[in-house]
Amino acid sequence: MFPIGDYLKPEVRKLAKKFHLPTADKKDSQGICFLGKVGLQDFLSRYLPLKKGIILDTSGKIIGKHNGAYFYTIGQRRGLNLGNREKGVGSEPYYVAEKDARSNVILVAKGENNPALYIKKIKLTNINWIDPVSNKNLAGKKLKVLMRVRYRQPLFKASLAKNGGKIEAVFDKPQKFVAPGQSAVFYNTKGILLGGGVII
Repeated sequence: MFPIGDYLKPEVRKLAKKFHLPTADKKDSQGICFLGKVGLQDFLSRYLPLKKGIILDTSGKIIGKHNGAYFYTIGQRRGLNLGNREKGVGSEPYYVAEKDARSNVILVAKGENNPALYIKKIKLTNINWIDPVSNKNLAGKKLKVLMRVRYRQPLFKASLAKNGGKIEAVFDKPQKFVAPGQSAVFYNTKGILLGGGVII
């Protein structure tokens, strides 16, 4: 059981104000909030060694160097050490489009609407079905769903289908900043949660 039971966040904030708790108006936590005021790279560098690698643009040209592909996230814009290009001075900024920890290479794309930042389908593993009926209905056919692959992202239309031992999700419209290891959550067309899985 969770310590606050079935309370919703607005109700908890209201109670926190009532009891004059200092966190009543604190911003919602994101990222590695449980570690306090420490950046992701600072935290990871305590456990992972620096490993110099290259940054490629979408044409395959080397445009920079980095300290380890595992320090970066898909969609990241800051911290690439690309000088003015990173800040967008005189041109659009770069975003991490892909990373390969094995070869230690990061691929960046210029501009937040660059096609290299978008993908049309994903495969999922570690599926957790809240609604087992939907899982049964998936056998041999596609299931139309609403989906979310990033925190607070608006729901978008997709189809789920079994492909081998995995479930594949095909988006009606390409989505950007989709990263392996993130969770994808799916709902029925009325917005009721069906389940979720991990993007691979």
